[in-house]
Amino acid sequence: MDINTVFVDCFNTIIMRKISSQEVIYKWAVNLGKKYKIEPSIIYRFFMKYRNKIALNNKIRHNELEFVFNEVLKKVAERLKALLNNLNTTEFVDCAYLMYIETEQKYQYLNTTVIEQLRRFKNEGKKIYIVSDYYCKKDAFVQWFSNLGIEDLFDDIFVSCEYMRSKFTGRIYSFLKKKLKISSKQILIIGDNGYGDIFKGKLHGLKTQKIHTKYEKSDENLKKYIKKGANCLEFDKIFKQFDEKYNYSNYAFTLFLFTKRLYQNLVRTNTKNIFFLSREGWFLKKLFDEYCNIIQQKNTGECDIPQIKSHYLYASRNSMQEVTLKPLNEEDFEYLFRAQLCFKLNINNFLVSLGFLKPEIERVKESLRLDFDEKISNFKHSKYFELLKQDRVFRQIYEEKRTQQNAAFSQYINSFGVDFEREGFVMADIGFNGTMQDFFRKFFAPQIKISGYYIGCLKQGTENSEKHGLLSDKYNKKQVANSILSHNKYYYEQICRANHGRADHYAVENGVAIAVLDDDKNEPVIHKNIIESLQIQIMDKFKKIAELDFENLSYYEYDAPKYYYKMVKRKSKDDIMWLISSQDNYFDSFGVIGYTMKGFKSNLRRFAFKFWDIVFLIKFALKIKIMKFKI
Repeated sequence: MDINTVFVDCFNTIIMRKISSQEVIYKWAVNLGKKYKIEPSIIYRFFMKYRNKIALNNKIRHNELEFVFNEVLKKVAERLKALLNNLNTTEFVDCAYLMYIETEQKYQYLNTTVIEQLRRFKNEGKKIYIVSDYYCKKDAFVQWFSNLGIEDLFDDIFVSCEYMRSKFTGRIYSFLKKKLKISSKQILIIGDNGYGDIFKGKLHGLKTQKIHTKYEKSDENLKKYIKKGANCLEFDKIFKQFDEKYNYSNYAFTLFLFTKRLYQNLVRTNTKNIFFLSREGWFLKKLFDEYCNIIQQKNTGECDIPQIKSHYLYASRNSMQEVTLKPLNEEDFEYLFRAQLCFKLNINNFLVSLGFLKPEIERVKESLRLDFDEKISNFKHSKYFELLKQDRVFRQIYEEKRTQQNAAFSQYINSFGVDFEREGFVMADIGFNGTMQDFFRKFFAPQIKISGYYIGCLKQGTENSEKHGLLSDKYNKKQVANSILSHNKYYYEQICRANHGRADHYAVENGVAIAVLDDDKNEPVIHKNIIESLQIQIMDKFKKIAELDFENLSYYEYDAPKYYYKMVKRKSKDDIMWLISSQDNYFDSFGVIGYTMKGFKSNLRRFAFKFWDIVFLIKFALKIKIMKFKI
């Protein structure tokens, strides 16, 4: 009996690919990830996971390792929806399916030799059917054939996933012979697969034709992309930028993680205004504003980007201490005495911490006639402190400063135009005990909610005064890399320093409330000579990371700790000397004048830094090595 029917395989027989089939799936995940701002390897991993589950289930039910693409997409969408609240399942599945058809189409080309043969068969009046083991249904093949200009060649298309019968098991051959009412001797099967097309075809009595074709190999980096993420190689390049001499520029990785987590928390809580506190908040605000700008630029216009307004608030422990002081008979100076707990205090330092100016201190000194420079243990319970509180001049100046500062600060903070009664007060700072937040809690009315977001947090907040450590938090053990990122957390105080002095007090000039800064220590010069170059490098890397990162779901939660560990591992002599130099020029007059580390010998400090880093590297070596993204 003559051959009058041709079964022809599709992929690697009539349609060839410029890249491997595995790469096509990954390219599709990349395109889908760009739209939904999701790391492609996460989509790829979920797709492969649910594909295998569904295929195994069909093996048990139908004895066929088949799966339907859209069924897998529904499972992927359900998994992503658990992580992304605003994901629409139906929309995601429809979009992902169309995007896959387009991605596949982009890398297709025809095997002209087989097409010419099929056209000869067509001219001879033979029936030609596509018989393919594949997971996309007939409509996808129709679109691909139309794009390639061969839709007229085929009388029909049969795909294994639609019938739960495959060439691999041979069951589809029996099904088609019965459906088309033809015998085995009338059929020629053309394909590239030696088992499903040739062996199984012969087993069912079909005449066979083997197509010898070249299979495209996957990109050598594909496994790395899938395992570590789309941007793993780019992040490596960013890390190496500026060489080892400027290793501290890689604080950009953790500062980006802080900024991203801050932004996500603000969006989640529908926060419209965020206050960055001076002085470290100066650089944190610059990073936050840059992050928001990049998100706006990357937005395709398909969704609204939340508008969060950032403010820079001049405030220090000294200035807020004055603002929140109570009448003298009610004030316990809790925060001031807590700050100097380990040090002896004298009257002069006590008055400086209360914001007394030199002329005011001289007036009190003349009135009391005590030694203002004598260091006193347990100053809080000393006779000197009791005499000071009873002094008429001190009491008068204290009350004037207290009321004046409270009124000036009230006018200053209200000038930002934020409805604190409705929105609450949301602040960001380095941390770590949240003392500044405690001051704001004393200043604002009890019903106003306060939220503080910090690099690190060591103290627990309350119901109406929440404290969150976004890199490390003593009370949030579930946070990714919480213990790892707590290492050297105090370095951020030097890295994020501002180009101005601390806020000393508040004043009203020509009806406008302002913060008066203390620039006695020449902070702008120190910033220019020591801090600025590092901040420029960090900002450069920060922008590059922000351009690469996937906003909604990414591996970055795990990338940042790994790069932080790597940065500590290769800390150079220049890094240590920079840190010592920046610390020696740090100034804080709250309770203790000067930076306490300044008294250490330089070589002893270098040894201490190295020893602390070695302990950290040993302790977390295994944890860093096996760290994986678990979602």
